[in-house]
Amino acid sequence: MTAHDKSSKKSRRVLGDEWIDWDGSIEESLVNTQKKLFLWVSILGVLLIIIAVFIFTWLIHPRLVELSSLAGEIVIYVVFAFAAVLILWVSLFIISLLFDLRLLAPILLVPRVINFMLNMAIRVGGLLGIPRDKMVNSFLKVHNLVLRLKGIHLHPQELLVLLPRCLRKDYFEILRNLKERYHFQMMTVGGGQQARQKIKMLMPRAIIAVACERDLMSGFVEVNPHIPVIGFPNNRPEGPCKNTEIDINLIESAVREILRIKDKNLN
Repeated sequence: MTAHDKSSKKSRRVLGDEWIDWDGSIEESLVNTQKKLFLWVSILGVLLIIIAVFIFTWLIHPRLVELSSLAGEIVIYVVFAFAAVLILWVSLFIISLLFDLRLLAPILLVPRVINFMLNMAIRVGGLLGIPRDKMVNSFLKVHNLVLRLKGIHLHPQELLVLLPRCLRKDYFEILRNLKERYHFQMMTVGGGQQARQKIKMLMPRAIIAVACERDLMSGFVEVNPHIPVIGFPNNRPEGPCKNTEIDINLIESAVREILRIKDKNLN
């Protein structure tokens, strides 16, 4: 490819706000990580929190005992209870994923706790040199699995599928056919702000969102506490914000599960 061709391609690319700092590297925009990355970093993050709490307690405990021996004992019990609950929650979370336990999913899937785990994993991952996009990619795979275990079942008009403008044209055609077949709502948006406007206007009960990890992250933290979000990161063979791709089978499978459709011959 000549320099002119590269320049021509670059001029037709409209970068979203999350990619303003993109250096032109295709490799930087190619992300595909496994679920275990988020799980291991989350475990490490929880251990760091527990260690920090124990150190803080150890530092203040002598002063508490001077004030009241009872206060010192209560603080010790509270700290151990906090550590036990945290370890139990993370253990049950991982066990549910490993053994497909639907019974525990409604208890474990507390949106604000999930958001906290995501932010914690991103910060711990940053300390370990793990890029944010990789961590979010791994998190979304875990979160999508937990939502599947929770079992969301809706009518077609209660489901909204959000697509990015940068998706390749032939994918739009396929997804329009899926919309006509399953009758869910579908919108194409140019970024997080427009996506939030559409969500506020349509008031869906669940969302399937296709975007890059950066856009999914910014929207997820804000929307997820109120509406369940299934996020599918797009593939970016030409870099961000241009001719992106998505696994259609993943979208259709998620739609069918939410709408309780088992027979592929049924509309």
